[in-house]
Amino acid sequence: MQSDEIFGAILEAVESYGADGNCLLTFSNVQCEEARIIHDRLCDPSNNLESRRFKFSFDSLSKTITVVLPEGIKAEPCGWLVSVFFITWARLVPAANFDVFQLLSETHKDFGYPYIGTIKEADSAIWLDESHWPFIVMEVGWSESLSRLRLNRDIWLQGSGGAVRVVIIVKFTRGETGVRGSLEISCQRDGEITRQTKSIWPITEEEDPYILLGDLYGSSLPEGYDGNIKLPLCLSLLRSRCKGRLKNIGLIPAE
Repeated sequence: MQSDEIFGAILEAVESYGADGNCLLTFSNVQCEEARIIHDRLCDPSNNLESRRFKFSFDSLSKTITVVLPEGIKAEPCGWLVSVFFITWARLVPAANFDVFQLLSETHKDFGYPYIGTIKEADSAIWLDESHWPFIVMEVGWSESLSRLRLNRDIWLQGSGGAVRVVIIVKFTRGETGVRGSLEISCQRDGEITRQTKSIWPITEEEDPYILLGDLYGSSLPEGYDGNIKLPLCLSLLRSRCKGRLKNIGLIPAE
């Protein structure tokens, strides 16, 4: 497909999208310059798409454009991250000006090797002060596959040159017995990537996952703070928020 055709297909899908429509569009074999032009056209104010809340991504390695249309369930993990930060973390982290962006965040086009030319925006992110890259990025999937979410994770961690310290993936899958959910946390720690995986549904007898204060700051941790302080992520709060959203659309969590 040519860039005009791809732009037209995206525009039509976004403008006509309904609750029972297709939430995920993908376009393959797209060159970097074509992707940039399509993205810039979609961002043109004359198209009146600012309130539509779709997410545009381009992976320069696979030459693939992905467009995710509004999915209500995405709002709950994003809101959960904000709640966890202000309720629990704010008293543990060094006093600073954190900016919290829910649902959609800034678009990044300046990823480094091997993702040069990639265009990405997170579902939710947390910045520290005036930093260019967020410290924490969240990717939430309903229609997107777990493998695609993990590719997104790699783009953030590697393409930012390590500036993005933590990526949280929340993935929901509809099954015969209800909706299954999983949470994955990947952190930059001592030059390596550490990972934790927890089940949201079905509920298992597991401790809450956590991020270390040192994971957030790395070598920039302010003097006098212990990098091993745990910043917990409360799964019961996440389950409570998401269960209510599922009920609204006639679904239940898997047991």
